[in-house]
Amino acid sequence: MRLAINSRLALKLRGERVVTLPDGSRIRERIHRDGMRMRIEITEPQNLRESVAVEDGEQRRQFVPERNEIRIMPSREAEFYLRLKGLSRPGHRGLRVSDGGTIAGLPTRVVGVPDPIGKGVAKFWVDPSSGAVLKSQVTGGEGETVASFEFLRVELLPKMEPSLFVLNKPGATVVTPLDDLRRICRDLGMTSWHIREEQGWRLMATRRIGPARTKALMQSYSNGDMRVSLFHVVGRDLDPQRVGNLVGPGMRVHSFRKGDSRLYIIGPLEETALQRLAQRVSA
Repeated sequence: MRLAINSRLALKLRGERVVTLPDGSRIRERIHRDGMRMRIEITEPQNLRESVAVEDGEQRRQFVPERNEIRIMPSREAEFYLRLKGLSRPGHRGLRVSDGGTIAGLPTRVVGVPDPIGKGVAKFWVDPSSGAVLKSQVTGGEGETVASFEFLRVELLPKMEPSLFVLNKPGATVVTPLDDLRRICRDLGMTSWHIREEQGWRLMATRRIGPARTKALMQSYSNGDMRVSLFHVVGRDLDPQRVGNLVGPGMRVHSFRKGDSRLYIIGPLEETALQRLAQRVSA
């Protein structure tokens, strides 16, 4: 896993892979990769063939043809390697390495990492010569596949044109995570409180939480390898038990109010750093 992490910036490949999504559906993708720059084109199913995305190691620009939108979101590949870093930290128990057989014509070593609370296992098939992760599989507590990808064909060290990593869709509307947050808040009748994107902090995603009629959101922010969450609840306090479940080892929570909004910043930072983030929360 350390080889895979250390090789990510120099890895060059192109190929095709099959991705299994959490709902069990499968898509086939054509991949071009130059370090952390990627181009991902869906080739199957046929109705998604116009979908294309490019990544630069920080952002993903995803073209959604049915809406003629380019959606800005976090780099999925960067998040994948951040997860690998977390799983490969010294002291992680139960890690197993064995022969992984052949994937896309290349010999591999497979690394198995059990879930810390025993609810599944993650496996990664790595080409020991290049560090390329050729297959990834996450299974649940009953052995069911939660998500996976596997390369069917791969060519290492190809020469690639820089234009591959440019998404050019004239007339498409660009939608940012902040646009999404404001739309969701407008629909719910909430103020769009958020941490201002400065000093490296960036909004990654927003999602609704709780029952359908609840005015409650969770926002995710990143700053390099650092992650924090901002919970926003209107008209009531967040369930203390839920907060306790979210604040694990090394995590802290800072709570404050703005009008009828209750806000909670949760992350692996000192209390003073969380307070500084709270001071940058604006609508």
